[in-house]
Amino acid sequence: MTEFDLNEARINYIPPIRILNKSDEDKLTMTSIYFEAMRKKEWKEMQEKFERYKISHPIFVKNKKIFKQVRDGELISYNKFIHVFDSIYVKYESNYFKTDYMKSSLLAYVDKISKNYITYIRIHPYFVTQNKPPRSLQEQLIQPLKFDWIKQLTLYKNEKTGGYYSIQDIRLESRHHTEEEKLNYWEFSVYKLRSLDVSAERTNEGNLRMMIEELTECTEVGYYRTKMIHLDTDNIVGTSYEEAILNHIDLAINMYDEDAYKIRKQERLKNGIVQDATMRIHLVRLEKVPFRMLFDLAELFFDSKILMRDWFADLKLPLMDKF
Repeated sequence: MTEFDLNEARINYIPPIRILNKSDEDKLTMTSIYFEAMRKKEWKEMQEKFERYKISHPIFVKNKKIFKQVRDGELISYNKFIHVFDSIYVKYESNYFKTDYMKSSLLAYVDKISKNYITYIRIHPYFVTQNKPPRSLQEQLIQPLKFDWIKQLTLYKNEKTGGYYSIQDIRLESRHHTEEEKLNYWEFSVYKLRSLDVSAERTNEGNLRMMIEELTECTEVGYYRTKMIHLDTDNIVGTSYEEAILNHIDLAINMYDEDAYKIRKQERLKNGIVQDATMRIHLVRLEKVPFRMLFDLAELFFDSKILMRDWFADLKLPLMDKF
């Protein structure tokens, strides 16, 4: 065992091991083995979330029709599913399936718009059950934004723009602090949210593309997890948001190892190519939807209210009363 393993075993209390009639050295060894097994289990579970779909995956064993709806090995056409109210699960015939990294409110929104737009979704390749899953207990339902503003797509060929918004590290050192200070503290220190990186550019061919990534210090099995939205449209300069149509919009999870994340957090999307994610999985894909739907999806997908508010303020959207 390494010194790290011994120290980890010493400071962690595992009741079933502690009460055994064994020597302290044996208990340390057993505790260390336990934590190593847990790390391997968590790593395997994360890898399963990112696997490309195969016909042999459990979700397809009794639902082979669904496999015909797979897109690019990682998404499935949503038209066969029904959202299970107030949950992160969907239903097909008598089976229930699970989504990952999605809030129930976002899944409810995707379910609603899927009736009118081409929609793809990511479901866990190994989770399928005939038992009705539980409802969400902790998530607060977020209502989609409503607004009536008209803005034009005033980016010209080969022109770029972007923004970068961050949450400041503040300390609540007194009993008297504002609601804003408390929100800031919770987002930075508890939820480990850090920044929102936004870029938009119109190519020489006239295609307008956007990328928005919410960077966090949240880790999963040693990888830093971020959320990304990517979209594009061929609508020309002067097209209002009310009329503009997206070719597609994707919601994805990026995972960075420590070295990759150190590089990524120093870079800005608007400056060009940035560090590639170590792993990426798409959660939702919508095609031929209104441009303005971006803001509904962003509020439902991203976690920080502060970053959303600051970004919307820069765009001069009349949405500040939502925050």
